[in-house]
Amino acid sequence: MSNSRRRSISPIGWHEVPDKLIGQNNEVVKSWARDILMGEEPKLSPEDLGRIRKGELHKVFLRPKKKGFFTEEGVFIEAFDYEPTVGEDLDEAEKKWEIEEKEREWIDGENRSFNQKTYEVAEKPILAMWEHGKRIMQYVEKSGIALYSLQIKLAKRGGEGGYGLYAHQVCTDLYLWKRDAEPDDPVFSVSWGHIDCIIRFSRENTVRDNVLATMSILIKEHGLTSNQMCFAFGTKDQDRLSTLDQNEIGALNRFRQVVETQTKLENELLHKVALASAKAVRRTGSNAPDNRTTDHTCHSMIRRGSP
Repeated sequence: MSNSRRRSISPIGWHEVPDKLIGQNNEVVKSWARDILMGEEPKLSPEDLGRIRKGELHKVFLRPKKKGFFTEEGVFIEAFDYEPTVGEDLDEAEKKWEIEEKEREWIDGENRSFNQKTYEVAEKPILAMWEHGKRIMQYVEKSGIALYSLQIKLAKRGGEGGYGLYAHQVCTDLYLWKRDAEPDDPVFSVSWGHIDCIIRFSRENTVRDNVLATMSILIKEHGLTSNQMCFAFGTKDQDRLSTLDQNEIGALNRFRQVVETQTKLENELLHKVALASAKAVRRTGSNAPDNRTTDHTCHSMIRRGSP
């Protein structure tokens, strides 16, 4: 019997796709791939995921999203992004690798603090979003890293339950809009769908304040759902305008202009907008008003994905 050490086989490579993945969602497919890659997030394109779900792909090449390799013991060693050029001072390269390692540690820690699981169990989910945005900006100011670069890295290193690029951008925009907000600020009582609508509607903070105040009226007095609210402000489902007549479309256009210019909003116009929005976007069980988190359609757009 040989005394030589038995080498483990790296999980990176081609793998048979089991039939049990047909008809499943992307997360189930990724979970199967993670198990093979010993917990590492797989690098799978949207096309490959779709073909696996449809049963069209019988073999797939699996590798971690992060650059690196597996040791003989099956431990994944992540490679550095920075590669020194020939003749470059290695001391300088070491400094850059140290910075990169510290940056990864912060990003991974932040992704553990804010992800789908922590968001869903948060007592105040929107406050958790705001705090995530605050920590992002604090790190940007401390490290000097470009904001967009950090948001991309957060998305790429999100792993299981992590959020995509757009979610990190929304959280950052929320904090920059409400930088001095107190815990009892009205913004923390709405849903992610409402926040997304406000952020999309305008880049001006005073306009966003006006949108939030108007939303409060539409929720309390007219019971609009998150989806209906987004339709009213023109940030979602505009293909459903075809279900309305010209008077209703005209009321929606006037409403959006009044909110953006921050002029007086008449109750009659609010009533017309509420009726038109409810007509165009029918209420469903998952879109009840004042939803604790966010309506499913909006939240699905910002879950884990390619940055």
